[in-house]
Amino acid sequence: QLKDELRRVKAELESQQTLTSTAQACAVDLQQQLGNAAEAAVAKMEAEFAVEKATLNQEVRDARDAAAATAEKLKAMEAKCATSEAAAQWLQGSMSKLEGDLAEVKLKAAHSISRTMDLEAALEEHAARLDQANDESHKAHEQATALSERL
Repeated sequence: QLKDELRRVKAELESQQTLTSTAQACAVDLQQQLGNAAEAAVAKMEAEFAVEKATLNQEVRDARDAAAATAEKLKAMEAKCATSEAAAQWLQGSMSKLEGDLAEVKLKAAHSISRTMDLEAALEEHAARLDQANDESHKAHEQATALSERL
């Protein structure tokens, strides 16, 4: 009977050792998965930011180019129309149109700048969330380490 009890206790001890090894392996795997997920999230946000920033920068360049082209057209029209009254009246109408076009271009440029600022604010928010996720990952790592040590 004592031998049976000894065998039962030995079998239970081996079972607990197996469970401890499995729990430690799970803790290590969970830690790796958390690290990989955090890295993937950072890479995705950085890629999205880079694409949006490139798009906005291109919009700003396009708006500046359009403003410069409009200003050049305005100067060319002024030169052509400087010699006659009829030409002056035509120039006035064209200038009004170009000024309207220029105002529209300036509005688009202001909108692009506003979007850039919004994107920068969103990036800061993403960075804050990333810091928080990193802190949580560290806490999870510490908890997994503590659990592993306890086991």
